[in-house]
Amino acid sequence: MKNYKYNKSEILNSENYKIINKIYEKEELPYDEGFILPKINQNYLKKNIELITNNKITKRYKEKEKDIIFTHKNYGKTPEYLKQFKLEEIKRKEYEKILEEESHYPPGTKLLSENERINTLNNLIETKKGIINILEKMPITKRTQSIQEKKEELEKKLEQIEKEIEIFSKKKVFIKTN
Repeated sequence: MKNYKYNKSEILNSENYKIINKIYEKEELPYDEGFILPKINQNYLKKNIELITNNKITKRYKEKEKDIIFTHKNYGKTPEYLKQFKLEEIKRKEYEKILEEESHYPPGTKLLSENERINTLNNLIETKKGIINILEKMPITKRTQSIQEKKEELEKKLEQIEKEIEIFSKKKVFIKTN
């Protein structure tokens, strides 16, 4: 490799330098052979701390923030596709939870809802009261065949209703599905 050394006068008088200088219209650079910039001992940390404490830097940033104008009408709002994704994820988790619960059910059955269970229980209790009322109104002294058959029939119904009340008073009631 060859080391090229140019004099200041050669560079300043060259055609390329004149053309470039005209294009950029710059001032002539100080050039001396062997010219080295003096080393400056500066404490940049101290200088930055002074700038911050004097609010020179923060003023610059505040001015830049004022220049930024957000024209986007949905700035800061969650995009619709993300909202849809979240809703689908919630529905999927609920569906998986329902499937998990149903897997513990006995085969061929479904869980009776709380409202249906309570309504059925109330109807059974009212029916029981009605049957007890009829039994209390029946004559004790007259013991005919038809009255005894009615009494036995009502007692059987009462026993069956009591068993059903016992079943429907549980928290979970399963019903056969067809």
